[in-house]
Amino acid sequence: MGHTGGQLKSTNDPRLKVVSVVWVPGGGFYTPNNTAATQRGMVSGSINTKPTDFDSYSVPSLLYIDRGSPIITMGPAEAYLLLSEAQSCSRTPVFGCRATMS
Repeated sequence: MGHTGGQLKSTNDPRLKVVSVVWVPGGGFYTPNNTAATQRGMVSGSINTKPTDFDSYSVPSLLYIDRGSPIITMGPAEAYLLLSEAQSCSRTPVFGCRATMS
């Protein structure tokens, strides 16, 4: 899998089954398989190319991409912003900080 997916798979992270799914054909329809063992990610840098067994690779789970689901996706920049705001609130109260000084 890609860097993140491979990390989730190698550490047996329980979030992998929420984030990723492989659609398995059978009986004229596809069924979702979200077990860690079946998850495969595209090799980094494989832009404009598609392997012959492309259907066996992971795709984002419908739960994960459903705009109505209660999942918050946050990138590293957003996480660092929240951490820096929390640190600044603990040092000096600024507008919007509700932290109490001890």
